[in-house]
Amino acid sequence: MPLEFRRQRDGRIRDIWFGAFEISGKRYGINLGVKIVGTPPASLSLKDEGDMEYEKSRVAALAKLEHFIEEARKKNHTEHLVEKLYEIKTGEVIKSVKLGALAEEWAKIARRRQVDDRYASTNANPH
Repeated sequence: MPLEFRRQRDGRIRDIWFGAFEISGKRYGINLGVKIVGTPPASLSLKDEGDMEYEKSRVAALAKLEHFIEEARKKNHTEHLVEKLYEIKTGEVIKSVKLGALAEEWAKIARRRQVDDRYASTNANPH
């Protein structure tokens, strides 16, 4: 199972879930930031079930781990990096525009100054 318990220096189990995954042969271990709540199984095996609170925290940790794995896999793609750069610079997500609606979308772009009518007609209808 990709979830892990980690121990403190004094031997006690930390109260935060940790996760492990591998991408392209490299192993990653991360702090998931999800508290372990409830009572874990007496065996401390992740294969055994604990009480309801414990199981809820385990499900939340698994969901967060899946999100981290997905993000880590996306980071390997240059397309994702370009999208992230655009989001950082503009504060909005890249969206697709149908070719027929391109002129309308171009006219909606926020600008500091109003676009000259001649320039707008040339760029909005590039026939």
